[in-house]
Amino acid sequence: MKIFNAMEQQQQQQQQQQQQQQQQQQQQQQQQQQQQQQQQQQQRGKVTSRSRYEE
Repeated sequence: MKIFNAMEQQQQQQQQQQQQQQQQQQQQQQQQQQQQQQQQQQQRGKVTSRSRYEE
């Protein structure tokens, strides 16, 4: 019986670790989206400054 219990505990721990890894991946994706938004804003700012010089 003890052996079976130990096996079950190990499986539960592994599942918890996998869930934590998935959460970390989601956080990384959110950070990447924020970086992309910042880059787009910077590019827009550069375009407007260039058009002023052209005028």
